[in-house]
Amino acid sequence: MDDEQFWQTIDVTLQRSAQDTDEQAEALRDVLAGLPDAEVLDFDRRLVAANHELYTWTHIAAGASMSRWLRP
Repeated sequence: MDDEQFWQTIDVTLQRSAQDTDEQAEALRDVLAGLPDAEVLDFDRRLVAANHELYTWTHIAAGASMSRWLRP
């Protein structure tokens, strides 16, 4: 699975779920269940890499700022 296929899988499951994360997880499970093991492992590697790329101090600070702002 290349980057384009990875993001296409994310997009397809996001559209199927109406942007509900629980429904997207279920749709993703359904899609991945139909793929060969090697592609599922490739998807997992790309998902972990994407998470690591987004785990920056900028994103952490933004999340902390937003959570303080949203508190009652």
